[in-house]
Amino acid sequence: MTTHTLTTRIERPAEEVTAWLARPGAETRLTPHWAAANTPLKIFSTAIKSLDTSSCTVTEELRPPESLELAPATIEHYLACRHATLRNDIEQTAAYGAVRRLRIAVAGASGVIGRALTPFLQAQNHEVIPLARDPKTGGFNPDQLAQALPGIDAVINLAGASLAAAKWDQTQRDLIWESRAGATRALVAALATLKQRPFALLSASATGYYGSQGDKLLDETAPRGDGFLADVCHGWEYEANAAGEFGLRVACLRFGTVLTPDGDAFATRLPYFEKKLGAMLGHGRQWISWISIDDAIAAIYHSILTHACAGPVNITAPNPVPNAELVDTLAAALGKKRRSRTPRWLLRLRYGIDFANETMLASTRAIPAKLRDSGYNFRHPDLETALEQLL
Repeated sequence: MTTHTLTTRIERPAEEVTAWLARPGAETRLTPHWAAANTPLKIFSTAIKSLDTSSCTVTEELRPPESLELAPATIEHYLACRHATLRNDIEQTAAYGAVRRLRIAVAGASGVIGRALTPFLQAQNHEVIPLARDPKTGGFNPDQLAQALPGIDAVINLAGASLAAAKWDQTQRDLIWESRAGATRALVAALATLKQRPFALLSASATGYYGSQGDKLLDETAPRGDGFLADVCHGWEYEANAAGEFGLRVACLRFGTVLTPDGDAFATRLPYFEKKLGAMLGHGRQWISWISIDDAIAAIYHSILTHACAGPVNITAPNPVPNAELVDTLAAALGKKRRSRTPRWLLRLRYGIDFANETMLASTRAIPAKLRDSGYNFRHPDLETALEQLL
């Protein structure tokens, strides 16, 4: 049986790294996103060696069973991704200093972002309290909220029905609206009844707030755009901002396209590229505001702990790209070639005019001005580094 070994230096004390590795959520965090479902590997041994009072090395050995028939390069990539996450999660969060253990309520904990955020917060020694919702309506049960919210330090609201689950007929539009604006209204109403309230409410929104604005750079001061998604985001943020009236710091997190093998916008494209069927959408010149899943959850944590993150906060990488560049970079990362393009008329016919125009064909060039100005350090500022970790 072949043994694969990797040693990485971490600029934090050995006892801190040891404590991090022992916490709930740590092993889930360290499992690479691309390997979570289809590469069942287990670390054989972990050794931590102190170098001085502020740094150490971590050495992991992995002995994969021969029955898996994995290429050595795949196993080495597995270890490299683990160690990149370990180093980033520990070193990056050290900048916040000593943070007390927080009780953090998460609405939408079972969603794409919530599933990644929960183990991240647990590994940072925080307690995560999921807020259950009605699976049919996406709304909250007032009695359950009354039981779950007392004693909470911060609330992260990621609730919202999938935009791509069905065509946007009136029933689906109502579900999208109520699962966001309606659910947030109920959550804020429950927070208002608390005698001891959390210090912050972080509520999801999206760069869809800006609509399609061509090549214009869009920071958080940019005006609201047109269309159904812009209206939804406006209503979503309006309901969240009501919590500011009774003293909470409110941050509306305008997420761009979150790159993760576990997510709708990204994962559904991978099989097409693997079959050499990946194509740019329309003319391919529309701007895509993207962010890796690791930066998305780290930016949420930054927003919890950073007072300057209030009001709208763009949760996007600093380098948005045209759709054609996104497609070409993804194809190159997979060692494939892209097909020329999928014409706009076909997208509109298949997915509906409004959905195609406001998601696939919209040009939104958002930049993360508040994250940048408040000192957030991006792990994956460009597509190449993001895809190296994700694929």
